[in-house]
Amino acid sequence: MATVWQSATEAEVYSHVLLGVGLALLVAEVAGTRWSWRHRTVLAFIFGLAVPLHLSVLVAGPAVILLAATDRAGLWSLRASLVPAGAWAVAVGIGTVSILPVALGGALFVVAGALSDTDPAGQGRPRALLAFALTLLGASFVLVMLVRAQHDPAINEGNPAHWQSLLDVIARRQYDVPPLWPRRAPAWLQFGNLIQYADWQVAVGVSSDPGPSPWRTSITLVYAALAVLGARWHRRRDRRSWNVLALLALCSSLGVVAVLNLRAGPSFGWGILPDDALREARERDYFFALAFLVVGLWIGCGITALTERWRGATGRAAWLLVALPLVLNWRGVDRRRGREATLANDVALALLQRLPAHAVLVLAGDNDSFPIWYAQQVEGVRTDVTPVTIPLLGAGWYRRELQRRHDLLPVESASSWGGVAATLRMIGRAGRSLGRPVVVAVSVAPADRRAVAPERGWTLEGMWYRPLDRDASSGALSIDSIAVSQAEQWWQRRSGATLGLNARDPAGRYVQRLLTCPTLARQRLVAPTPVAPGLLESICNFR
Repeated sequence: MATVWQSATEAEVYSHVLLGVGLALLVAEVAGTRWSWRHRTVLAFIFGLAVPLHLSVLVAGPAVILLAATDRAGLWSLRASLVPAGAWAVAVGIGTVSILPVALGGALFVVAGALSDTDPAGQGRPRALLAFALTLLGASFVLVMLVRAQHDPAINEGNPAHWQSLLDVIARRQYDVPPLWPRRAPAWLQFGNLIQYADWQVAVGVSSDPGPSPWRTSITLVYAALAVLGARWHRRRDRRSWNVLALLALCSSLGVVAVLNLRAGPSFGWGILPDDALREARERDYFFALAFLVVGLWIGCGITALTERWRGATGRAAWLLVALPLVLNWRGVDRRRGREATLANDVALALLQRLPAHAVLVLAGDNDSFPIWYAQQVEGVRTDVTPVTIPLLGAGWYRRELQRRHDLLPVESASSWGGVAATLRMIGRAGRSLGRPVVVAVSVAPADRRAVAPERGWTLEGMWYRPLDRDASSGALSIDSIAVSQAEQWWQRRSGATLGLNARDPAGRYVQRLLTCPTLARQRLVAPTPVAPGLLESICNFR
């Protein structure tokens, strides 16, 4: 399944999540079939590890608990479920910094300790106490952030240097964590995003476009039918494991949709939602990787069912359906070749290499910030430049970092939030007062750019805008022909003949468009009509 494969090849945290869930299911299988206290205790440790790893592991909690408390005959035991359920609740509470789940989990451990297990008798209390201790041990690895922060590393998101800031990081308080209600997009549209991402799973190499594709979607429907066939075959063969996978599929699909309450994806719902509706920053298919893993297992069961129905050469040929997604997905998930292999480095160098000394570079978000952080901190490229990431400005720790390390904000502004525009205006003024050039990447929205220097006009110099030295209308835009030509020549030398938008996902194509901005701007210089501000912004900002 494409999302599972991409998570692994990108070294994303979700590949580790799938490993954690796989280990939990394996241990739960042994706990249920052997009726093993030891394995239930190991489950408690795995649930605790979900806190420092990623809370997505806990999405599988109900299914894991069901498997661990069900024997070979399919009989479920309340007693056997108490320790895994208690560990799961405690982990949920610690991972969300919520007292109620922790209290509930603690109560389950107390009940488990009070009830003696059948074999051997009277050992419930020490075993429950050990499982509780191992849950806390697994969760305790979050403390590495507290230790690391004491060394004041250059990249230290959240700066968890003391207990309160550590809790803020664990609870993800710098992010917009939504409640269950109201829904941030219509519920049917949130479900539609899930269906859209499901359409990418077996043949994304055929078409990487976000919308339906005649060939890819047709192949998806064939494999969806195989998943239905496989689920039915699985249910007849082993009701116990089918119940577990069905619960896992429900939690990792509709459960994730309900709990995360995501906005509409960037490529879905246009013409339905208002044009100015807030959307997710990128496609969030990775949140559903566990659901797609379950569907992949059922597709395998469906192919097995076909081989049992079809005898001889036809049955053997059905096994080709196993290999087909490898072929159909290869081009879509293999990022070792082509422009995607170097895109992150390309955009970092394009932004950094020609900047004036000691510049302050205002950035739009993840797609330009993370490549620059890597280039500066790992490769040592242009460490004199100070990147400023707009979406992080709302976080107090980040404003304090800008004030403490770079003196780009007054002390009082670092402690209080006055909004994006006011904060950008102060950063612009502080940079200029320090004699540092303040420039804005082409990826930044025009309104945010104008907030940096509202009294100035702007000129495009390759991959960034620089405010004009003289006062001018905030809408005045011009193009530095020499700068954009030099930036264009650099990109052509680096990219060779592959100037087309050949990236295989929307984020990659977005970055490629940004990199072609100097070429498009130079073409506007020789156009018969003058360059209008709106036209230049539409060329060099593809939001």
